[in-house]
Amino acid sequence: GNTGIDDDSEVPADGAYTKTSNGITVTLSEVYYNKNAMYIAMSLYSEEPFPEDIKIKDHVKDYILDFDQAAISGENTFSFMPDEKTFLFNYMEGKFVDDHTFAGMLRVDLSSLETEPTDTFTCHMALDSIRFDNVNFTVADEKIYEGNWDFDLNVKLDTKTVEVNEVNDDGVGLEKVVKTRYELRVYPKDKSETDGKYYFAEVFDANGERMDYAGDITDCRQTYGYDTSKVNIYLCDEDEYMNELKGYYFSEDYEKKKKTKTYEEYIAEHAVYHKEITFDK
Repeated sequence: GNTGIDDDSEVPADGAYTKTSNGITVTLSEVYYNKNAMYIAMSLYSEEPFPEDIKIKDHVKDYILDFDQAAISGENTFSFMPDEKTFLFNYMEGKFVDDHTFAGMLRVDLSSLETEPTDTFTCHMALDSIRFDNVNFTVADEKIYEGNWDFDLNVKLDTKTVEVNEVNDDGVGLEKVVKTRYELRVYPKDKSETDGKYYFAEVFDANGERMDYAGDITDCRQTYGYDTSKVNIYLCDEDEYMNELKGYYFSEDYEKKKKTKTYEEYIAEHAVYHKEITFDK
């Protein structure tokens, strides 16, 4: 697969991406990278069963998140910044697959680095602690695994760009759309510089599903769980969107309303610009 690890297999046969220390085996199965972040598919196998009281999602009634998480810390050394160690502290979002296995995704932000990543690079990732919160959410009850899990990752940019470069008669349109394994980013052209008008992009997948944000950038949508072979992008007047349009979708009776008019149909009626983008497989 196109994993940025190895062209022939999902996991290198030599076990370069599996390390065991103090009874915990860490396996990295996929590494993806876009200009914002590295995404690492990761699993943790414990020889001793994981304690029940760190399975927060199962045991805390009104827990906000629909996943459990492990705090991963260590340091990274990137080939494009060879003389600097970068402190690593990120939450890995995942699920307890069974009593011994926690599997999920670690997102490592790269946008805050001083140096811009090259399209391919190596990363020496040295992990030294894995921490789980406890159902009581107190420091005393945390479960901490310490060890040395070292990896040498070969990372390459995973991205597809569709250049659009068009505006309508009102001077509103799209520059480009960039899709990576986990994110889709829209680059609108607006009139903010000439008359201070901003436009909000609403994005729908091939099934007409509204795509949710990736992180806190509204022009960046997550692709996980969506069919992005084709996307429809609509630009709306920002004030109208914030004050009126989005309310159609976020209203309590949307399930009823969509039987006569879907959110995409509603947005299409009010948008100032529309573009359908198809991505080659």
